[in-house]
Amino acid sequence: MLLSWITIAEVGLDAYESIGGDAHLRLQPNPGFLKEISIGDTRAYRPWAVIPDLSVWQAVVRDINQAFGGQASGRTSTLTLTDPGQINARRYTFSIRLYRPNILAIEVRLLDSIDCDLAEAFAVRELAVHRAASRVVDLLIGIVKSGNLHDIELRNSRIERPIIYFPVDIDPAAFEDWKEENKRLIAGLATNNKKWKSQDPDFADKIFDANREIDIKHSSHALSIVNKQGIVTAFTSQEETVRIDMMRDHEKRIVFLEFALALHKFSTKFPRIRESNENLADFLYYLAKPMLQENAIIPKSVNGTHIWSVISKDLALPDSIGKISTHTASIIESKFQYFSTLSEEDFDHMDFLDHVQDSIRRHGKWPLERLYERRPFLFWAITTLIAIGHLVVNVASKIHPLPR
Repeated sequence: MLLSWITIAEVGLDAYESIGGDAHLRLQPNPGFLKEISIGDTRAYRPWAVIPDLSVWQAVVRDINQAFGGQASGRTSTLTLTDPGQINARRYTFSIRLYRPNILAIEVRLLDSIDCDLAEAFAVRELAVHRAASRVVDLLIGIVKSGNLHDIELRNSRIERPIIYFPVDIDPAAFEDWKEENKRLIAGLATNNKKWKSQDPDFADKIFDANREIDIKHSSHALSIVNKQGIVTAFTSQEETVRIDMMRDHEKRIVFLEFALALHKFSTKFPRIRESNENLADFLYYLAKPMLQENAIIPKSVNGTHIWSVISKDLALPDSIGKISTHTASIIESKFQYFSTLSEEDFDHMDFLDHVQDSIRRHGKWPLERLYERRPFLFWAITTLIAIGHLVVNVASKIHPLPR
């Protein structure tokens, strides 16, 4: 069994600016991430990659070895970690992404397979069980928040969702029976219900029915449960074609889950973001809205649309649009015409907000203001004629005053 986790945390509202100015962290556009799920439009709520330098990983390793009491080695995003009091080392990778303005996603992958049966997965599915890896996540969040490599804040609010990839050594013809026998266990694992044996059988059926369209390609040899609690993928390992296809599809589902969790965090924090910077919030809403709408479609991917529909409904993403008042929504959407004039490069530019503000200034001005910028001589001529007209009227009224 292979495990990974998506962790979502909120950092400072100016993170999109402050991280780029940090000596130990680098930001760069990451357009390929959403392309994995067929979202290639530049006008999308795409994350930026956060790239720590060597000193960050050295600080992390130092903390695990000294303050935490575990063991760690590594100089990159791939670390070998041993929990305190344990002797078995495991390899993990840590990928960091920022969804503007301040939503941090850290993907943790355990590179070493865990030998256990499906029921035992409850004991290892939570990131907190992997104590050193969980500590690394807290360290990374603290470093991103403060830019400080010393006295790192470790008490960080975060959510994490487990992702389970479970090959089953069983004949392909017997997989359907295996799935039926373990249906309640799988549903319990997907929803972190350790009392799955006593749960209503109808609950498991609802979980599987919601994901039925996702599994249509290999429905008799594999299954995948995707919801707001995480992902469980199981398949017969005796069929090579199924294994290859399921690994590829599993990777895409991880991207879908992270993207949905980031959008959910953005939509819930949108009012606060807008209070801090109205134009920033409205622009990011412009990018996010297509995927927040009910019946959002993933371009050129029927299966992707099904996956998004399941996760989106589970997280109630479409409801976030309805929570914005009609008056506020009209103000926000009045700016969409200005945002649409930005170039493709502007959307992912590190100074994107400068371009957004400039577009609003240029296109949101009164007609005479825009005329002055484009044709100052013509503006001068028109305003001069208007002034002369006022003067003539004033003089005429003095010479021939209007009767009382």
